[in-house]
Amino acid sequence: MRYSAKDYQVPETQRDILLNGSREDIIRWLKWNDPNGVWSDEDSESEGYGPISLEDAREAMRNALGGSLSDLKLVRCEPAS
Repeated sequence: MRYSAKDYQVPETQRDILLNGSREDIIRWLKWNDPNGVWSDEDSESEGYGPISLEDAREAMRNALGGSLSDLKLVRCEPAS
């Protein structure tokens, strides 16, 4: 695994995952960012959907980060106290 959950809030890591990450890397980030979403193949299947494609996963991550690459508002979450 190239990325760890502790790095998911770092803007540079987010950009790298979005631009260079594998489908699995992006799905892991999406699950971290929105744990109630339907991202994994297992969750998709249980909801009656097909697996999310790499392109759709990138689009979902891009939308979560604010839209177009030039307008991204990269997430920087504060650690839970």
